[in-house]
Amino acid sequence: MPMTSIGDLSFSHQSIRQTGRLKAQLQDLSVSLATGQKDDLTKALGSNRGLVMRIDQDLARLDGFDRAADDSGLRLKVMQTTLGSIDDMRQTLADQISLPSSDLSNSGLATATKGARQIFDSLVAALNTKVAGRALFAGQEIDRSALAPPETMMADLRTAVAGAGSFNELSQRIDTWFDDPSGGFAAVGYIGGGGAMIDTPVSAKRHLDIELTAADTSLKEVLKMAALAALAGDASAGLSADEQKTALTAATAGARSAAAGLVNLQGDIGNSQAYLMEAQAENTAARATFNLTRNSMTQADPFETASELQQVQQNLEIHYAATARLSRLSLANYL
Repeated sequence: MPMTSIGDLSFSHQSIRQTGRLKAQLQDLSVSLATGQKDDLTKALGSNRGLVMRIDQDLARLDGFDRAADDSGLRLKVMQTTLGSIDDMRQTLADQISLPSSDLSNSGLATATKGARQIFDSLVAALNTKVAGRALFAGQEIDRSALAPPETMMADLRTAVAGAGSFNELSQRIDTWFDDPSGGFAAVGYIGGGGAMIDTPVSAKRHLDIELTAADTSLKEVLKMAALAALAGDASAGLSADEQKTALTAATAGARSAAAGLVNLQGDIGNSQAYLMEAQAENTAARATFNLTRNSMTQADPFETASELQQVQQNLEIHYAATARLSRLSLANYL
């Protein structure tokens, strides 16, 4: 019967290939055991590979939603804080310009109007608040301030009220400056844009829109009362002491009644924050579902992997032992 023998060189090549194959299996199984993932996803998944790729794309979309939600959440938080500061300024304005009826001295009126001007400047600064270089109350024009500098607005207001002579005329001219849709505040004061500041998807089914700008009627009302009190004692208006006191009294009442509008704005921001939290909860639930599905398809069974790893280790040890024994064979030992 003929015998087929394997030469030493051929046997050496086979031994090397066998060693490499066992080492590769050992490496793959070690990685699978350490990471918990199957070593060859393409082979393990088969026709489900496309499904895993779609899940990965959905998870990437959720990452984008989460970033947008975090950014929007920060903006809403700062907007809410800013509205609270504006309400504090409104209350301070009402308290500072509420003079006793007997105090018609020039010093008392001057102190009240000067304090009102300082509050006007602070209100403008608050409405020009930015987060990460982006304006909060400038509509879609997030790269610019919402309002012109207070000096610019006051200069235009002085021109508008020049020669008013009475409280009624002063009040009417200030109302016109703030409420004219094409002039005054709209042309000189508000330099932001229209439309929603935030209009972005924050989940697969939700978009967050915030349309609050510094041109909102409730915010303009606070600015208007501060301007009325500040200009009451301005020389350009030409009001008597009695008329100045009447203007300050009206500004006090207007500042106090403006509280309701600010409360409504804070409520709107609060509703947006709650809406955003619901979107984030949806994202969390969707992410958990996607990860559960993906893990069920890609994760390696630790017990099965450990068993296979032990078997490969034993095979490699047997292979090394056999190779070492064959390498010691000689004709003398054979005989």
